[in-house]
Amino acid sequence: MKQSFKMKYRSVISIVLALFIASALVGLSYKSWYSKNINISFNAVNTRNVTYKLWYAVDANDDFTEERSVAKYVKTGSADVKIIIPANKLSKFRLDFGLQPGVVNISKLKINGHVTVKLNDFATYRFENIDGSELKDDGSITVVSDQIDPYMLVNKVFNIYPGYDINWIKVSLFFGVVFVIFYAFFMLALYEKKKKRKEFYDYY
Repeated sequence: MKQSFKMKYRSVISIVLALFIASALVGLSYKSWYSKNINISFNAVNTRNVTYKLWYAVDANDDFTEERSVAKYVKTGSADVKIIIPANKLSKFRLDFGLQPGVVNISKLKINGHVTVKLNDFATYRFENIDGSELKDDGSITVVSDQIDPYMLVNKVFNIYPGYDINWIKVSLFFGVVFVIFYAFFMLALYEKKKKRKEFYDYY
């Protein structure tokens, strides 16, 4: 008996269908893999709960205003902090350490994940309402203050624009799902092929 096209090419159809589903998933979800923004990230070690507040300016001649500030609450201990700036350009910024933060250690300060701000550059920074500070060999800085509004002003002028911030967890999960779908269709095609071969030998 002559086989139908579907029966004859079932394995190929299954694999092509798997590729089509995977391609459709890519097209529908790839925009969730990343966000386009300006962000400042750093590692913070606090002896108390601290509400960090980042002030930013789009132009180097602009003053810092409440409208252009973002607050981030960080609990006692060590934490990787990321502050997203809702602007299309960053020229300068200032980082506040909240109210009476105690002892704070800041390290790995980066803009958009790759532009590193060197904390051991004395000429770049000005501190206000700080009881003491220590620059360490690894580029981190420890700030001590029991004052009301301690902050670090970064005098360096940047010209930073939004960059792509990739969410690697979402990317990994997505390709894991794609692999499972493709593998399932592949194993189904392989099973059908073996079943077809067994039926052929059983027939003869």
